[in-house]
Amino acid sequence: MTTMLRYAGAKVDKMQLAREMPRSKDPNKGYIGNPWDRSGVTIFPPALIGLVQKYAGNAINMTGMSFDAIRYQVGLRQHPVVAWLTLHGFPYHAVVVIGYDASNVTYLDCWTNQRGTMSIAAFEKNWQTQKRRAISY
Repeated sequence: MTTMLRYAGAKVDKMQLAREMPRSKDPNKGYIGNPWDRSGVTIFPPALIGLVQKYAGNAINMTGMSFDAIRYQVGLRQHPVVAWLTLHGFPYHAVVVIGYDASNVTYLDCWTNQRGTMSIAAFEKNWQTQKRRAISY
């Protein structure tokens, strides 16, 4: 999330966002657990709309949309998209989609601090397991 918001020009860091995130037992309303320890679980796009709007000036809950919507945001609008996947053994893991070509998706992974790629087919299959959760601005 921080990477996407910084791309939008926001002067914010992950610690600040973690302090400002709403908390809840429902990830659609807030972060489950404590972001500072192992009890932290996840937060979903509906709960992040306010923060994204605050720092980027606009927020789009892209959950349930098609991969074409990501193509539009990343390609035509040149706005990164945070998408929820399952990676590195985590049941919920968000990556920042920053590009694509005819066969691959390029993303930034905050867990590894690296750029990654995966085939569009693999991305869509993985993303589907997370109900195609995504957010942008």
